[in-house]
Amino acid sequence: MQGADAYLSFRMDDQSCCLPVSMVQGVVQRLPDVSRAALAPAAVVGITHLRGRIAAIISLRRHLGLPEEQQGAPAHIVAEYKGDLYCLGVDAVDAVIHLNAAALTPPPRHLTMAWKTIVSGVVTQGNDTFALLDLTGLLEEQGLEAAS
Repeated sequence: MQGADAYLSFRMDDQSCCLPVSMVQGVVQRLPDVSRAALAPAAVVGITHLRGRIAAIISLRRHLGLPEEQQGAPAHIVAEYKGDLYCLGVDAVDAVIHLNAAALTPPPRHLTMAWKTIVSGVVTQGNDTFALLDLTGLLEEQGLEAAS
């Protein structure tokens, strides 16, 4: 698709979401040993040693106030932001898709505050509407954004 950018699509509850592939380091189904992170925000599940680096594990379900009960084990999107590694716990990872960034529209006003802090816009493709994850907004909300 000409003029389209690559995104990794994933699901949170019944919502299709995506993250630019340029930010994604990989997807992990099972994380190595997880250590609890003392005094961390509620959405931070802990930390783990991944690929020779320390990564903070963030549960998007917790951030969004969704119940912890879900079908199956969560997938983790490994993303790098400002030199730090993060594992984002999501319900399921779908596929790499191509979306036209020019078709991005502002997030709907009716979103809850938790969604508003992590969605930079929405784009519709076919029968699906994707919420574009704003990693900066998520990390700032959790007090985790690395210093510039």
